[in-house]
Amino acid sequence: MSSLVLDMLARGRAAPLHVSPVDAVMGDDWAIVDFGRSGPARQLMRQSLMEAHRHDIAPGGAPMPSTVPGYSAQAVVKMVRTGGARNTTGLKAQMDYLGREGDVKMHRSERFMGIEIDAEEMNNMVAGWNMPTDGRGKADRTSHFIVSFPRETGVAAAERAGRAWAEEMFGSGNYGGDTFDYYTAFHTDRDHPHTHVVVHRRGLDNGTWLKVSRRSDFNYQTMRDVAAQMGNAEGIVLEATPRLARGAWSRPIPDAEYRRAQAEGREPKAPEHTPVTAARSAAAIIYYARRFAAEAKMLERQAPELAELLRDTASAIEQGKEVTGKFHKSKVNAKEIATMNERVEAARAEAQEKFRQMDEGLEKLDDDATRTRFMRQVAALKAEAAPYMDQPEMTDYQRPAEQGRYEGMAVKTPRESQTKEEADKQVREIAEKYGVNPSATVERYSGGAPSKALADQYGDAEARERERHRSEHGDREETAAQRDQELARMHREIAVIYAAANATARDTDRTAESTDQRTEAVRNMATGDAAQTAEASATKETAQEEQQRLDQERRNAERKARERDGGRGL
Repeated sequence: MSSLVLDMLARGRAAPLHVSPVDAVMGDDWAIVDFGRSGPARQLMRQSLMEAHRHDIAPGGAPMPSTVPGYSAQAVVKMVRTGGARNTTGLKAQMDYLGREGDVKMHRSERFMGIEIDAEEMNNMVAGWNMPTDGRGKADRTSHFIVSFPRETGVAAAERAGRAWAEEMFGSGNYGGDTFDYYTAFHTDRDHPHTHVVVHRRGLDNGTWLKVSRRSDFNYQTMRDVAAQMGNAEGIVLEATPRLARGAWSRPIPDAEYRRAQAEGREPKAPEHTPVTAARSAAAIIYYARRFAAEAKMLERQAPELAELLRDTASAIEQGKEVTGKFHKSKVNAKEIATMNERVEAARAEAQEKFRQMDEGLEKLDDDATRTRFMRQVAALKAEAAPYMDQPEMTDYQRPAEQGRYEGMAVKTPRESQTKEEADKQVREIAEKYGVNPSATVERYSGGAPSKALADQYGDAEARERERHRSEHGDREETAAQRDQELARMHREIAVIYAAANATARDTDRTAESTDQRTEAVRNMATGDAAQTAEASATKETAQEEQQRLDQERRNAERKARERDGGRGL
């Protein structure tokens, strides 16, 4: 199924930006995934994939901060599945193991001032946690986590970061609305310094039970995010980017597969993609590629090297390549990446302020036609900024309006210009009849096919113009539905005018082209260009021969069909 992911990525790259990543990788007909034949089943699957996509791009509950994926070491947090203790015997045995029978210091939580755990304090803690006695524990009363840091990390910084992670996750009350007691043991017996955190699962404030799942505040992405924050605060440059943000589209290897592979003496294998998991992976990667490309555009002036790094990343992952430290050739200062989120937010705020000022300026313009022209220019700027503005409504500046809406006549030649002038005159008369500004109406039809957002703005402006006109002339008050009905009739009449003008322009162009061809032929003959005349004659003969061949093939096919059909004919 790897080829399916790559095919979906190719489709996603080609899709317009206003199309959602899920729809982009699935295509128009959604024929790749077997949804069943009914429309409702297909729509239900689409809704399901959309919901899953929202989780895929924000696995911790919120979109990841702006960063360059694969540039820094990844934050590593692991929950030891079989590391919980069910009773006092299990807890003491675990503490003996983690404390290396006294060789490694263990510390209580910050609620207990982080004091070192000796034999007496161990008994106090066991009593405080109210663990079942031997043989009575049926479920784990503790959970065991490991926070690891890169091998070159300073020991003191790693220890502080590990403790800070434990306090933020379990002692702060910021996650799940409850606090939990814990103890820690810091180990340096491996290449990577790491902190063991054992948490009592019963909450101290509300008595809730600690549960790790992707739908709770205690999920792996949030834990990795916090580990990166605590590490960066200690000068340990870490990132917590999701796998799909790095372009790692193969499915993760489950712990059970690692255990099976180890027992069987082989390399672990990732499970194959299903059509649904392939669609989810491709859609998330397209989302991240679009995001990185948009952020690159935002940072172009402020940090050109960082912008180039983001563009390269976007291009790589949307083509199915995984980005790692080896992929990145640019050596951007780590501080630039650490402050990247702040830069992106600042650039976004600056753009929002500029658009606000532009919109205010439009409101101050008295001339409707001039305002319409500037509205089109502002809409073009908003369409360019939409991918990185983080505002869903901005997408409508990229999405095309309903076909035919405000599409007038494009002018390429002097002949077409004259035809358009005649059509514009009729459109002004129609607009005036319906109480809409004539010059502004022609301007709205003169800028090519608008975006959905701009077309909606045009419609709002027309409604205001008509209401103002009727008020000034003392016309009878009309409902919004009546007004919209009249404006719709106006647009149908205008569409007929411009359709006729476009048809006239096409006929004129064809006539002119035919005249030009005849003139050229006469010129060739008059100048004795026999070679060109002969070539034209040969081309004509070749075309006749080809037509004769096609006619013969058609007659043969009809004869075979009659023979196959018992002489009854086609």
